[in-house]
Amino acid sequence: MDAVGGRRSPDLIFPNFGRRRPAQGRPGAAPAGHWLPELVGFSFLSFNSATATYRSWGDTDAVSFVVSAYFTMVGLFFCIKKFQAAPANSRRRNAIGASVFIIFWDSVSFFE
Repeated sequence: MDAVGGRRSPDLIFPNFGRRRPAQGRPGAAPAGHWLPELVGFSFLSFNSATATYRSWGDTDAVSFVVSAYFTMVGLFFCIKKFQAAPANSRRRNAIGASVFIIFWDSVSFFE
């Protein structure tokens, strides 16, 4: 119990809330066990892109926009995943970070 107001501390109710599991495998690896949100997000992106492509099938400009935006997002997610798995302060991580930066601004330019 907390001294103020008789409420419980959040650590007593949710002891592991907001804490990451230690990385498994090699040092610098991304935390394991976070595949479900990625799968849900990727499925949502794929379903929406497929629906938008189907609805605008006669308009080649709209279809090319949806397809290029989809593959840009897939490339961005792939590069971010590789960036998280790369060892800290390595040349590979810096190069992947530059790729993430370029792909991110490419995706931003779609909407300008």
